[in-house]
Amino acid sequence: WHERNMRRRHLSFVFSSSSSSSPSIALILKAVSAPRVRLLLTIQLFLSLGFQAFTAMFAAYCKRRFGFGQATYGNVLSFCGFVWASTQGVLVPWLNRSSALPDYQILRWATTSLCLGRLVLAAAYAWPWLLVGEVLVVVGAATSFTLLASETSKAVPAAVVGSVVGISAAIDSACGILVPPIMGHLFDIYGDASGALLSALCTAVGLLLVVAGLEPKGKEVAAAKSKQH
Repeated sequence: WHERNMRRRHLSFVFSSSSSSSPSIALILKAVSAPRVRLLLTIQLFLSLGFQAFTAMFAAYCKRRFGFGQATYGNVLSFCGFVWASTQGVLVPWLNRSSALPDYQILRWATTSLCLGRLVLAAAYAWPWLLVGEVLVVVGAATSFTLLASETSKAVPAAVVGSVVGISAAIDSACGILVPPIMGHLFDIYGDASGALLSALCTAVGLLLVVAGLEPKGKEVAAAKSKQH
């Protein structure tokens, strides 16, 4: 009986310690309601809508517009994967180390590249232009989503970083569930350019939010000046 009682006390101590150290719902809601975090999550929403709007129909787009079979489509995906990995593994770290631009300005250029790439894909009827559009899109998307995650994690208290980044990932996942059925219907009605055009529209809204709303912070300006010297 004594041993069982001691074990119960130990378990209650462990649970009380873990619950006291875990962030409260109120702290998470307070972090999410901060103006900068709301803005970053809204940008994430529109970029995710744009990303899923075209990705959902990319296979059908390549088949109808270029007549790609499975092997050629697989090669295109491999090319996109290589560009994505190179951007996240090489380009973004290099920009953070050596660029005189602060993160918010890099995010502007990356979102612009993403939007232009969608417009190129909407107008592309030859495979070289497909690759050009995909390079613009993949470089822009890999840079934008990486920097958004970084900016979001820096904008919230350390105790709730995981929770807020999880909310950001949930926004992206929700877009991946809701958008494809809608885009499939629009693809059947308006043709193979519909996904790229709607994606460009959503990305343009995200770009406007980045340009108009994402103001530099003092630390970012100071970091940019230190890079210049």
